[in-house]
Amino acid sequence: MDLKFTETWKVTKKASLTFLGVLLLTTLAISSINTSALEVKAQTTDDIDYNIAIDAYCLTENASVSVEVRMDGGVWQLTPYTFTNLNDSHIIEVSSLDPNGHPFAYWDDDNNLTSTNRTISSGGNYTAIYQDTIPELEFEIDIDPDTLNLKSRGKFVTVYIELPEGYNTTDLELAYAELEGIPAINDTKYGFVTDPELVDHDDDGLMEFMVKFERAAVQKAIREMIGDENGKFEEVELTVTGEFSDGTTFEDSDSIKVIKPPSKSSNKSNGSTQNGKQKPKGKRNK
Repeated sequence: MDLKFTETWKVTKKASLTFLGVLLLTTLAISSINTSALEVKAQTTDDIDYNIAIDAYCLTENASVSVEVRMDGGVWQLTPYTFTNLNDSHIIEVSSLDPNGHPFAYWDDDNNLTSTNRTISSGGNYTAIYQDTIPELEFEIDIDPDTLNLKSRGKFVTVYIELPEGYNTTDLELAYAELEGIPAINDTKYGFVTDPELVDHDDDGLMEFMVKFERAAVQKAIREMIGDENGKFEEVELTVTGEFSDGTTFEDSDSIKVIKPPSKSSNKSNGSTQNGKQKPKGKRNK
């Protein structure tokens, strides 16, 4: 082999290897740059900014109120206030009382959140709700008649509601009063609707408000409750629900005795016909 050719081949081989090395390094560098760019892009995506707008509303006053709010234990601000350019999660805290002394109740987007502190990790509008604690009302009901014949053709079933202290006849919303889901009679053609009175039905010195319900509807509801069980008498518990004009709801129950009509099967027993007449006995063949 020619010496000159050999030297040329060696130089060419060395140049080729050098070129391949440079190409490999360039490829690795580009790959690294692309990877870094993807990581930066991913990090930027994860760190997208968001805003949290905090407001407050008092149900007792039916009006917006301004309360103190802060983020992550920082400086207190007054609502309405918006925390801007946020990422990750943050703890938002509002004051326990509004300016009128009404206590914090819950957050409007979830009434199960009853703490003044909450963790927020996404943007949006959040309202703190304030409301007076509703006191437990002391009252009772009495259903009349105490014994109800399911075959009777009376017109009404009367419920006497002993009103809590501070309430009067105009405070009870008849439109919301129900006995086992049956609405109270609210037709203005009846005097007890247009001119309701307080009466001391049970002579205990406390006045009761009188509400009436359609007897046929009540009897139907009772039949569905007791079914076709045997026995002439049955004791049932009936529940009355309602609402006062201030939005306070109430619920109470009373038990009455029910006289059940005889079932059809009992009319057919002992060899009797449906009209109650005894069937004649057949003659025995001798």
